[in-house]
Amino acid sequence: MTYLYILESLVNGRLYIGVADNPESRLVAHNAGYNKSTKGHRPYRIIFTMAFKTKSEAMDRERKLKNLKSRKRILPGL
Repeated sequence: MTYLYILESLVNGRLYIGVADNPESRLVAHNAGYNKSTKGHRPYRIIFTMAFKTKSEAMDRERKLKNLKSRKRILPGL
């Protein structure tokens, strides 16, 4: 299984959308500062996960959500 996950910054509410086989371990990596795009907005918490059978399905959904570009449009659309 591959998961789509959405993180929320506890500092400023910023959202990060990603795909991983293990979202919990990715959260640890994000909070440790290993991801350049999330490093300055730590700490994060997982607010949403969705399982997919294939990585390509998860990445297609990730791309669609990232194209929405707005918190108001992303969260209600889940």
